[in-house]
Amino acid sequence: MPHFVIAFTGILQTSVVFFLVLSVLVLIHELGHFFVAKKIGVKVEEFGLGLPPRMKGWLFGETLYSLNWLPFGGFVKLFGEEANELKGIALTAEQKAHSFAHKHPFKKLLVVVAGVFMNFLLGWFLLSIVIFNEGVPREMGRVRVEAIQSDSPASKIGLKKGDEILKVKDEGGELIIQKSQDLIDFSKKNGDKEVILFVTRDSKTTEVKITPRLNPPAGQGSLGLNITSTSVVKLSVFEVPKESFLTSVKISVMIFSEFGKMIAGVVTSGKVSGQVAGPVKIAQMTGEAARGGWIELFYFMAMLSLNLSVINILPFPALDGGRGVFIMYELITKKKPKADWEAKINIVGFLFLISLIILVTVFDIISFIPR
Repeated sequence: MPHFVIAFTGILQTSVVFFLVLSVLVLIHELGHFFVAKKIGVKVEEFGLGLPPRMKGWLFGETLYSLNWLPFGGFVKLFGEEANELKGIALTAEQKAHSFAHKHPFKKLLVVVAGVFMNFLLGWFLLSIVIFNEGVPREMGRVRVEAIQSDSPASKIGLKKGDEILKVKDEGGELIIQKSQDLIDFSKKNGDKEVILFVTRDSKTTEVKITPRLNPPAGQGSLGLNITSTSVVKLSVFEVPKESFLTSVKISVMIFSEFGKMIAGVVTSGKVSGQVAGPVKIAQMTGEAARGGWIELFYFMAMLSLNLSVINILPFPALDGGRGVFIMYELITKKKPKADWEAKINIVGFLFLISLIILVTVFDIISFIPR
C-alpha cells in the first residue's frame, strides 16, 4: 500500500476518534447545563452539537436539537441567558418564569456549574474504570530491581531482576531503603567506596558487597540498576470510587496550577509552554491513545474531561467560571450587573480565548515541521 494512502488512513482514523471523543466530552458538559436548566424551569431554546452555522435541526417540544458544521464544542441556548438579550422587552409572567435572567442567583449558579460538575464526574467515572482494571501504584517500603545494566557494579556481583534491596550499610551504619531516591542518594554519597547491600531473593536475605561508581556512564546510575519502590495493587470494586475520586482531585489541582503558569507566561512573555496542547496536538494524542487500547483511551479521555472541568470553572470572561462571577456579584449585592458591561467583558474574554487557541494551534503546527 502506498505510503500516502497509509498516512491518509491514519489521519482519517485519528480525526474520527478525536471527533467522537470531543463529542462525548462536550455532550456530557452541555447535558449538565441542559438538565439543571430544565429542572429549575428555564426554557432551553437550543441544544447544539458543534458550532454554527447549523447543518440540521430537529424540534422536540420547546427545544431545537441541532447539528452544526464546525465539529468543535457545543452549546445550550437558554431563554434570557445573555445579559442584554431581554433588554427593553416586556415579558409576560409566564415568560419570566421560564427566563434564566429572572431566576434566583443561586439557581442560575447551579446551571452554570452543572457542566463543570459533569466533566469532573465523567473524569472520575473513567478513572474508576482504568483503576479497577489496571490497579494503582503503592510504595512497598523497599526497592525492587527492574533491570541490570551490563558491565556495571550490579552485574558484576550477580544482582538479578526481581531482587529486593531492604537496607544498606556503610561506615556510618545501616540505612533502611524505603524508596528509590534513598538508594540513589546513598550510592552517590559512597562513590568508589565499598558498601553492603541487604538483598532479598526467593524469601532469603543475604549481604552483598558492592562499590558504587563515582562517575558512571551517561544515562546510568552509580550501581547500574533500574529500580522501583512501587508495586501495582489491585483494588476491590468498593475501594475504587474513593481512590479514583482522590486521584481526580489531585489531577484537577495540578491542572489548575499548570494552567495558571501558562496564562502568566502568555501575559508576561507572549510565549506558550511546550507542555500546552492545542486542538491539533490533542487530536494527535487522541489517536495515539486509541492505538494503545481502550484503557489508555479512557485514561486520556479522563484527563481531557478533568482539563475541561478546571478550565471552565476559571473565573474568566466567556467561561462558566466567568459567568459565575457575575452571578456571585448579584447574589452578594442583590443587584444585577449592568447588561452592557457584562456583554462587553464576555466578548473581550471570548476574543482572548480564541486568540489563545489560535496561538497554541500555530505552535502545534510548527512543532510538526521537520527542522
